[in-house]
Amino acid sequence: MLNANKPQSKAKQKSQAKHNRKQEFAAKHSGEYWDNHAPPEELYPYSTIFMSHTVNPYSSNEVYGLLDAHTPGVDVFLVDPKRIRTMHAGIADTFANGSKIDDTVEQLRKDPQSAKHLPPINLAAVEVPVRKWETHGAAANSRRQVMLFTEDHRRLVAARKAGITAIPAQFKSTPVVTGNFTTKNNGESMEIRHYSDKEQGLHQTRNVSTFPSSGSVYRYLEE
Repeated sequence: MLNANKPQSKAKQKSQAKHNRKQEFAAKHSGEYWDNHAPPEELYPYSTIFMSHTVNPYSSNEVYGLLDAHTPGVDVFLVDPKRIRTMHAGIADTFANGSKIDDTVEQLRKDPQSAKHLPPINLAAVEVPVRKWETHGAAANSRRQVMLFTEDHRRLVAARKAGITAIPAQFKSTPVVTGNFTTKNNGESMEIRHYSDKEQGLHQTRNVSTFPSSGSVYRYLEE
């Protein structure tokens, strides 16, 4: 006679757990899961409004050229905002003063020339390892690449969205990279988020540093 209360074997338990995970994954993607669970906006303190993408990022040779031509903390020069990589995985849709990114976008669309008078965005040159399948135009045998990142994301995103092709920039003498580097794709795209709590948005809630242990940051050394 079979014992109805006999516990399942470990193999059956593992199989059942796998089956349950598959069912839950399917339910989440069909929308049924959220009938009996907290909706995504309650699990996370923000909702993603749109993605901002980096297009044709500056090459290593171009970054070296900019480093050679401009003194960090002194020289201001123009860059294409779409070609600058972003350090953060996501940013809030408002500035620290409470104004919205879209307000700046509207201003730039009405007066594109005003982009030249924006405060310069701070840039950092970062050398990171490049995986074999992510050469992005670098030589096939290249193992490291110098990339150009910004520390000032909202102005960059506003300029991108407004269709501006040149904004002021300068290299920062001592860029703050490690703690700000939360991108998971080397700054090729970034979420623009609306936070339910302003403070959470300002402090990049739920972002974790992804700066590679073998990465290095170019810093200005006084002679």
